[in-house]
Amino acid sequence: MHEVILWPSAGAVEAGVGIVMCSYNMVNQTQSCQNSKTINGLLKEELEVQGFMLSDWAALINGVQPTLAGTDMNMPGFMAYGQPTESNPDNTQFSWWGSALIESVNNGSVPQARVDDMVTRTMAAFFTLGQEKNYPAINFDYNTQNTLVDGQPLNQHVDVKADHFKPIRTIGAASAVLLKNTNGALPLNAQKINNGNTDHGYSQDTFTMGRGFGTVELPYLIDPLSAIQTFMRTNNPTTPADTCLVFTNADSGEGYITVDGNSGDRMNIRLWHSGEALIQRTASSCVNTIVVMHIVGPVTVETWIDHRTLWLL
Repeated sequence: MHEVILWPSAGAVEAGVGIVMCSYNMVNQTQSCQNSKTINGLLKEELEVQGFMLSDWAALINGVQPTLAGTDMNMPGFMAYGQPTESNPDNTQFSWWGSALIESVNNGSVPQARVDDMVTRTMAAFFTLGQEKNYPAINFDYNTQNTLVDGQPLNQHVDVKADHFKPIRTIGAASAVLLKNTNGALPLNAQKINNGNTDHGYSQDTFTMGRGFGTVELPYLIDPLSAIQTFMRTNNPTTPADTCLVFTNADSGEGYITVDGNSGDRMNIRLWHSGEALIQRTASSCVNTIVVMHIVGPVTVETWIDHRTLWLL
C-alpha cells in the first residue's frame, strides 16, 4: 500500500491538493468511501490531508459509516441514478445525508464534532483555493451543449486545447509497451502494410479516454485506421503487402453503461468484442501479423501470442 498505491497520493498532497475522491471500489472488502483505514488512517493522519474527502458520483452505499470513516462530501447528493436532485438538504428523501445526517446526529450515531469537521475541511479548501476572491464564473453546463438556455447565455464554448496535442502524443508514445518483436518487425515498412482489411469486429471505435467523469467532447479524432490509410495514400506503395495490423481492446469504467457484458469493471481479463478470435483469424491469413492492444490492465494472451505469423505485440 505505502510503496506503490499511496505514493502518488503523497505527491498530490505535497503539491497542496484540496480535494481527494473516494470511488466505487472496495479496499480489503470494504467500500472505499467508508474505509476508515484509508481515509482517516492513511490520508488524513499519515499524509495530513487538510482538505476534504469527496465521494464519487452516488458512491455512498449508506450514511453513517462513510461519515465516521472520513468522507466529508456526498456527490451529488442522491442515493442512485434516476433519483431527483433535492435542493434543500434539510428536507430530503433520496439522500444518505441531508435529513438523514441530521437524524444521525440527533440519535447519537454521528457526533456533532464530526459534522463540524466536515464543514471546516470543505470551507478550508474553498478559501485556500481563493474561490471567494473574483474566482472565474462557471462558463459551461455539462448537461447541454446549447449556447443559450431559456434565452440566457450558458455555454461559452471556450477553446482550451492550445497545443495540448504535443504532450498527448508524447505521453501516448511513452505509454506504449512492446511485448514481442521478432523477425525484424520494427521498424514498419510502409510498402508491406495491408491497407485493405476492413474487419472491424473488435470494436466500434478506438480508445481515446477512460469511461466516467473524465470523459470530454473530442474536437477531432484521428483513429489508427484513418491515420494508416492517409499515410499509405501519401506514400503510394507499389509492392505487394504482407503485413496486417490488428487492433483489439479491453476497457473498464463506471457501471452506468454495459459494454460487451461488462458493467463498469471488467468481468474477466479477456479481450473485448471477440478480440482473440479476430487475432487468430487475421494471423491465419496474413504472413506477418502485428497486434496493437488498447487495454486498461492485464489480459490473457496465451491462446495466440505464439502464433507463427504473429511478429509484433
